[in-house]
Amino acid sequence: MPIRPRRARRLAIKCIAITAVASLSLAACSSSGSVTSAPSSAVFPTEDVSLKLWWWGGDDAKGLASWLDQSAAAYKVKHPNVTIVPVEQTTDGLLPAFQAAATAKQGPDIQYFWGGIWGVQNAWTDAIRPISDYIPADELSHYVNTAENTYNGKVWTAPFQLAPSFPVMYRKDVFAKLNVAIPTSWNDMITACDAFHAAGGGRSLFAGGIKDGWFGGWLWTIIGQQQLANVGELMDAAVGQNGRTMSDTAVAEYWNKLAEMHTHNCWNDDIGSVALYEGQQAWRDGKSGITVNGNVQAQLISDGGGADNIVVGTMPSWGTGPYAKKIGSSSQTLGVTSWSKYPQVGADFIKFLHEPAQVTAQWNVSHTWPSDDRFDTSNMKVKLEADVFALGTSGGPYLENFIPTQLDADGIIKHTQLVLTGHESAQDAIAAVQVVANGLQKTQREQTTNFGNWAKSFK
Repeated sequence: MPIRPRRARRLAIKCIAITAVASLSLAACSSSGSVTSAPSSAVFPTEDVSLKLWWWGGDDAKGLASWLDQSAAAYKVKHPNVTIVPVEQTTDGLLPAFQAAATAKQGPDIQYFWGGIWGVQNAWTDAIRPISDYIPADELSHYVNTAENTYNGKVWTAPFQLAPSFPVMYRKDVFAKLNVAIPTSWNDMITACDAFHAAGGGRSLFAGGIKDGWFGGWLWTIIGQQQLANVGELMDAAVGQNGRTMSDTAVAEYWNKLAEMHTHNCWNDDIGSVALYEGQQAWRDGKSGITVNGNVQAQLISDGGGADNIVVGTMPSWGTGPYAKKIGSSSQTLGVTSWSKYPQVGADFIKFLHEPAQVTAQWNVSHTWPSDDRFDTSNMKVKLEADVFALGTSGGPYLENFIPTQLDADGIIKHTQLVLTGHESAQDAIAAVQVVANGLQKTQREQTTNFGNWAKSFK
């Protein structure tokens, strides 16, 4: 299985592009979010058609390029007059390239997006057409995580690649050696933290690294979602709507839980000085019982003592909300650009990628989880892979996808680093995050309005 630090790369792009994305949103987000689109009954063209598909992910999923090429060839057999041209984008160039294309209204016909805000903000700028204008609701109902791409009653981009966010990996041998049970509740977890720390030898219950920041977003979702009634509640808090703030208990309790983990020495001592995946070394070395990862990589499984020695699951629960005992779940998506001459063809190709043969080929060729509930899980030969797919298809919302990107970077990620390393109290973090939110509400009013309207889709 290829090593695919997918979300870490995605978050790296996020912080590089925050300023540009915010500028793009503000430049045109006064739009109503509707576009003038061809009717779904538009006649399929008989002339020669060539569509460009701009995509990203080949460096994380080595077989993705082959799968897209094979799918384009298979689609041409079905529609000989249509040529799909996949064009891979660089990690650093994906967002800037599409921003330029959206400004010029030319470039790709089909565009790759991450879920949530990364696709929906392009509805606000009239850069994409709603995919639900072209793909029937009964078909879309099988695509996992369409909810995060829904705005103003329409689905704007179509999921194709599931991104479980993020499975928690438990090493049975490490727990057995210390005679500690694998925890399922928060209180049991805190007791286990104390036991691991008391054992000495550099042991800690959890292993991770937060020097580069990205881990903060992961933890915010798998810990912070547990008391939310719905994700709309968080969105209201992020933009100060309906009397909600980022200081509300259901939203802010995350910081208290994070501080409790620091107090009880739950993490490796060097968590603040090592990067995301570097921090897993204590887990690989058998000094820690738990780590969090983007997927179940073959090398990580081997280092953890093999598949029979690992349990994948969720963060021990403290909350009682509907997202407790779940991981976050998101999907990489494809959308049809507003300037494409043949939107019905682009949408039909996206639908084609969800046909059984293509879904099976996606797993076999690229080893990425299809974002389709019709996927035959017998294709997954390693139980851990099937377990993660099950967690992803039944997960809660991936919280970072539902707040302004600058609030994520300057609020959530920054202050998670500070609290987790003991440089800030929970109360100071809560206050600081609220200051960031207040500032964005004043300086990015159109974005605030759009987020407030978007929140209505989740209540």
